[in-house]
Amino acid sequence: MELRAKTIRYSKEKRSKLRKEEKVLQEEQQELDRKICNDDVFDQETLEKYESAKDKLKRIHDTRGKEAIFRSKTRWLEQGEKPTKYFFNLEKNNNEKKLIQEVKSENGEVISNFAQVNK
Repeated sequence: MELRAKTIRYSKEKRSKLRKEEKVLQEEQQELDRKICNDDVFDQETLEKYESAKDKLKRIHDTRGKEAIFRSKTRWLEQGEKPTKYFFNLEKNNNEKKLIQEVKSENGEVISNFAQVNK
């Protein structure tokens, strides 16, 4: 149980850092895009920073796609195939199958609204 708790905590922290990094990169990319479009003088350094931020964001999105493919438990994947809506939908459907829709109470009633269980 302790190992599981530590693993979950580590995963949440890692995901949080990745989200923060993604947000910072998106903001940086937008700012650099505005700077490139609005400046009269062409600055090579700004363009290189923009391309760098764009590449980092692409790597983050590719990682998320691979994670979705893994979580969707797909047994096949063609070389070079992009993570598409298909894999995200597989993951969603697998999660919905695991979800408990209704519960039987002690007196045999079937309860489908979980708000009633807590009362």
